[in-house]
Amino acid sequence: MRSTVCARRRVIFLAGAAAAALTAAHYAGAALPQNNAADVYSWQFKFTKNDILRYRVKTEYTGSAPASVSPVPADPSSSNFHIVVRSVARQEVHRVDDDDGTANLLIVTENPTFENNGKPIPGNSQSKPVTTRRVTAAGIVTSQDTATAAEGTNSLDKWALVIYSTPAPAKPVKIGDSWKTELPNPFVPGAKIALNSTLVGKKTIGDTQTLEVKIEASISTSPTAGPNDVVHETATYNVDPAAGRLIRMDAHMDRMELSTPTGLVIVKFDHRVSVYVAGDKDAD
Repeated sequence: MRSTVCARRRVIFLAGAAAAALTAAHYAGAALPQNNAADVYSWQFKFTKNDILRYRVKTEYTGSAPASVSPVPADPSSSNFHIVVRSVARQEVHRVDDDDGTANLLIVTENPTFENNGKPIPGNSQSKPVTTRRVTAAGIVTSQDTATAAEGTNSLDKWALVIYSTPAPAKPVKIGDSWKTELPNPFVPGAKIALNSTLVGKKTIGDTQTLEVKIEASISTSPTAGPNDVVHETATYNVDPAAGRLIRMDAHMDRMELSTPTGLVIVKFDHRVSVYVAGDKDAD
């Protein structure tokens, strides 16, 4: 009988302790972490004159090249390729507009390496093409020019206006919110490209807490665009909202046409930009 009474007392005591804990948690609720989905975020990209950042870059081109021209009828088949270019982009802020924070960036490609279908291909490691890029505080690339005679560079500079644009929202957003940004279409005068962005969440990269944004777009490359004249982009970028700094970017174009000495080449395009830090374990 005594043991039964003791057991009942223990049950009553534990129930009371649990109730007290729940009550304390209820009144301390204001001090508990808030639901991330309810938080709002806003950011702009910040540039300071003479600042230098190094970004690790990996670019992949996958597609097929036209058969080489020869004295005999050309083989109609094409050669498949998967070219991977790795380098470090040295980015220097050359000028910042006082009125709106738009920056002129000078970007030098350092230590490039090349491979095709898994095999190294020779390249001029001493060549350091210089790119001038103009970027607004809202993350929009308004112009780009690369000083090199390489075939197809002009086309890549046009694509860069889309690929390197990382739109910040015009007003604070919550995780899951979307916004649209319109850009001039560099391929069709007078037309626009709509970048549809969504804040998908938070992601820690290295020691930095970033916000991750997904971008989707369809780009017409002809005034009378048919199915073969529309390129679809899917991309993500990560920003450090406190520093106003791009941390990482990944972009994929489902198809592109680039000019080469043997004609047009249709490629798929993957791209990554991430902050280069000595000893960083962030793999490419």
